[in-house]
Amino acid sequence: MKSLNWLMRGLLGLGGILLAYQAWPVSRAAWQAQKADTVVGQLRTSSLLGSGQAVTLAGIVAGIAALDRAVAAD
Repeated sequence: MKSLNWLMRGLLGLGGILLAYQAWPVSRAAWQAQKADTVVGQLRTSSLLGSGQAVTLAGIVAGIAALDRAVAAD
């Protein structure tokens, strides 16, 4: 009975490691995509609401680069 307990714990641990290994690229891509959220938010508010916030070219390039990294990581 005790050996079955350790076997189940070992299999559960192995399953957790495999799950983390499979989920790592997706989570890394999502993290990279979140870096572009500020630029997307600025574009939304400046174009829809007419708030007058200036969107800089450097910010747009940084957002595109972050999305490119997200696609490459996924």
